[in-house]
Amino acid sequence: MSLLRSGMAPSSLPWAYLGYPGEYPGGFNKPYGIARDREGNIYVSDTYNYRIQIFKPVK
Repeated sequence: MSLLRSGMAPSSLPWAYLGYPGEYPGGFNKPYGIARDREGNIYVSDTYNYRIQIFKPVK
């Protein structure tokens, strides 16, 4: 994964690194697909955690 703007980032850090191995928010176990919608939300399918994570832009 590359740098993504994440609503989970502290206000003093507008950019967050996402894509570390794991099951917690922001972590992945074999990410497979990525998409972006018109509002700037990022969707990442996470194969072996059986989920799709959604990252919202910081406003």
